[in-house]
Amino acid sequence: MVKSTSDKLARYLASEVESYRDKEDVLSYGIQIILGISFKTISLLLISFLLGIHQHLVITLISYITFRCIIGGTHCSTFNSCYITTLGLFLTVSLFPKHITISLNLATASINAVLILGILTTFLWIPSSNSKRKYCSLRSINILKIKVLFMLALGIIILNYLKYKVSYNYIFSSVLGVLLAFILVTPLGYQMINKLDLFIINLMKGGKANA
Repeated sequence: MVKSTSDKLARYLASEVESYRDKEDVLSYGIQIILGISFKTISLLLISFLLGIHQHLVITLISYITFRCIIGGTHCSTFNSCYITTLGLFLTVSLFPKHITISLNLATASINAVLILGILTTFLWIPSSNSKRKYCSLRSINILKIKVLFMLALGIIILNYLKYKVSYNYIFSSVLGVLLAFILVTPLGYQMINKLDLFIINLMKGGKANA
């Protein structure tokens, strides 16, 4: 649906605007991204609102996107599998802080855990192999790592400050968003998303998913 709609809009724009006539494929790809993100975001917000977890979802999303934009990570191969995986992951992650009791000690431990995981991931697996940016030199790779570590340190400072100001459950939501962003850069994250991707594709084709 998203692809066919994007193709139609791209053809229309290419026929109406002379400078776009040789860029129909590029236009279609760009429109697919915009429509896909919009559709996933609206779906997430509507479902999370119905489940009463919209506040946790928004905090998780903001924390996730903040790091995802820089560190990259694995992707699904089709829109349908991406849509289902995105909804499943974020709704599940957002349910935890809503339905469990978070103490100060647990909030602090989760912050420390994401700090350790973030540092290890930065040194071992960033930039990710699926990064759309090409880092050809050791200098550019080191600059990226420094940026990630700076953002991580800043995020940890903010979370440690806010844990005395807001609900521990909100802190935990933010931690889970950052944690998910870093996990999806690791080999474990790649394996998890690849298996989910294959399972959903096979399921929608009516076949048997391979484990």
